[in-house]
Amino acid sequence: MDVIGFTFNADIHCENCTYAYAREVPFEKYDLSTYDTEDIAGNNPGFFSMEKAIELEVIRDNEGNAIHPVFDTDEAGDSPDHCGDCGEYIDTSWHDSTIDYVLDALADYAIDHSGNVEVLDQWREKLGWCGIPNRDDCVKIAYDAVRDAEVALEA
Repeated sequence: MDVIGFTFNADIHCENCTYAYAREVPFEKYDLSTYDTEDIAGNNPGFFSMEKAIELEVIRDNEGNAIHPVFDTDEAGDSPDHCGDCGEYIDTSWHDSTIDYVLDALADYAIDHSGNVEVLDQWREKLGWCGIPNRDDCVKIAYDAVRDAEVALEA
């Protein structure tokens, strides 16, 4: 089980954006009611470990809630997850509703080119790992054909 992101401020965030956020939280706002600075000490004297501080829930979000890890085994919501700050794709586990959402988005793009092609390409790649009913293969085929034609035209 690997950490692939974090939840805080009512959103999901990639690791880079989470650590950037945590670095901006003033030390005075750390919740050291249960732990002290020794518990979050890093390897270098005078420095603390951001990872330990987040793990021990010492650093809080804007609403005072703990920052929680998201694991690669956690399920996505009804749509695939992306960082609330930078938009990076966060590779959570998809369920039926997520797959249906992606298939609808790919079909829309194949019909009228609506949607962000970079995001759709990421979703299409992940969809290749999902078991979907044969009847939905036509959506993948249509999307791939449209994208192949676009790439050929760009070359």
